[in-house]
Amino acid sequence: MASLIDVTFALLCKAQVCLVISILMIKVSSISSAVRSAILLAKEAVPHMRPSSSIIFVSSYTAFNPMPPIAMYAVSKTALLGLTKALAEELGHEGITVNCIAPGIVPTKFAAALVASPELEEASKGKTLLGRLGTPGDMAAAVAFLASKDGSYITGETLVVAGGMQSRL
Repeated sequence: MASLIDVTFALLCKAQVCLVISILMIKVSSISSAVRSAILLAKEAVPHMRPSSSIIFVSSYTAFNPMPPIAMYAVSKTALLGLTKALAEELGHEGITVNCIAPGIVPTKFAAALVASPELEEASKGKTLLGRLGTPGDMAAAVAFLASKDGSYITGETLVVAGGMQSRL
């Protein structure tokens, strides 16, 4: 009996610290490879998925407002928003949901520069309406919800998990 996949979760990131106008082609290639990796992961997983399975990508709140010096990183995360919509359209008829989460600032190794000092950490907290930073558990809870029966009627959406940080128009 072939094994089936219930949830495919993709966390792909590599911060690109540069201005858009000055980006080198090698960095453009790494950004496109991040999106390509998400596409290839989905392509490999889908044949093993059944109705009620979920694909969940991880983007970033910066996808909604790309800004220097990480604008190119944010652009790659914006591409995941479009990929989420496109795959949801393609896979909905198979009963597979495709969603995305867009985390805010979570003090992990990846975001260490944003909380490197007490002043930077307070500034980051000040960007949220809740006055605190996210936790890995906050992100895991969002993914668990989207992958659960409670989230089974949600597809093609990006759930911003950023404590109320400005993220949409």
